[in-house]
Amino acid sequence: MALLEVKNLGISFGGLRAVNEFHLHIEKGCLYGLIGPNGAGKTTLIKMLTTLLFPTSGQILWHGTDISALGARYRDIIGYLPQQFGYYRNDTPRQFLRYLAALKGVPRAQTERRIDELLALVSLSGAADQKMKKFSGGMLQRVGIAQAMLNDPKLLILDEPTAGLDPKERVRFRNLIHSLAQDRIIILSTHIVSDIETIAHHAPRPPPVLLRATPKHLRRAARQGLRAARRGHGHRPPPASRRTPGRRRHPASPDLRNPAPGRAYRHPHP
Repeated sequence: MALLEVKNLGISFGGLRAVNEFHLHIEKGCLYGLIGPNGAGKTTLIKMLTTLLFPTSGQILWHGTDISALGARYRDIIGYLPQQFGYYRNDTPRQFLRYLAALKGVPRAQTERRIDELLALVSLSGAADQKMKKFSGGMLQRVGIAQAMLNDPKLLILDEPTAGLDPKERVRFRNLIHSLAQDRIIILSTHIVSDIETIAHHAPRPPPVLLRATPKHLRRAARQGLRAARRGHGHRPPPASRRTPGRRRHPASPDLRNPAPGRAYRHPHP
């Protein structure tokens, strides 16, 4: 039996059906990526998984029990990083994590050791006592992951965690999430396939689910769909030799394929 099951999940806001008949079955040690454009319902689905919203239809089961019946026992095993998390700008990461550890009920005797472990995990030990108002976006996201891991959750949920990060921080983030996915369930939402293609085991699209597949197969299906759409509209790619209309070679640039007699040109990429 799957640890986390989502059955026929749906939610409506007035006449708007935001999520419709979503299904999901996840085993321990899996990293799931929710892929879809902005406004597809990813955050709404995540808020239902974290009990911030209550569905109008369907069920969310943990070990076969509805999470509404589990109540606080379910919330105790969740770690959650929203798109934007609140923090005190004049706090240091250590002060901020102490505060949240108290809110989450982490035993005081374990708090300092746990904070040191998490700051090392997210590569912030050297900045543990610096004020967060000086932090970059990537450093703040790492603090966010640390707070989500304070209670050593069995279910870690990350909502658009790479938004606004530079390429270097994206790589750091992917490596970190891969290391965390060994003994827990991780659900990560994004609208960028490359964020999860190297780490996610499955990448279903948010409701309505049009395709549930690995990132590799998802990319393949997308390419096939694009080619089919182009054929349907009579589109043909231009031959490689055709030059863009109106584009001319700069008069000072050498023609490396037909060099002038008596002159030698060094190719820019030896």
